[in-house]
Amino acid sequence: MNAETDLGVLVMQFAANYGQSLKLLIADTIRETLLNTAPPIDPFPAKEDLITRKEAAELLHISCTTLQLWTKEGKLPFYRIGRKVFYRRSEVLISLKKIEQIKLGKKVKYV
Repeated sequence: MNAETDLGVLVMQFAANYGQSLKLLIADTIRETLLNTAPPIDPFPAKEDLITRKEAAELLHISCTTLQLWTKEGKLPFYRIGRKVFYRRSEVLISLKKIEQIKLGKKVKYV
């Protein structure tokens, strides 16, 4: 046997004996790193971020009827709490920028 073959045999023996433990160690390390470095995603916006329909319409300088239409068309994401509808101020401001771009003749993609 040559050195290359010996190394191959050692690697195979190591994988057979410690392969599963090594996989678990790597997975745990990656999971811990992601949890410690990635910002948490909150699916429910904080109450202070939310504004009413009337506030959103005023911020966009549109009527409540137009706001309702834009919401129905998917131009504005909304949050329903009970029977009431709210908007995130930051998302309304993003929509306002898109509206201004449309007025300037630029093509805008709604998400």
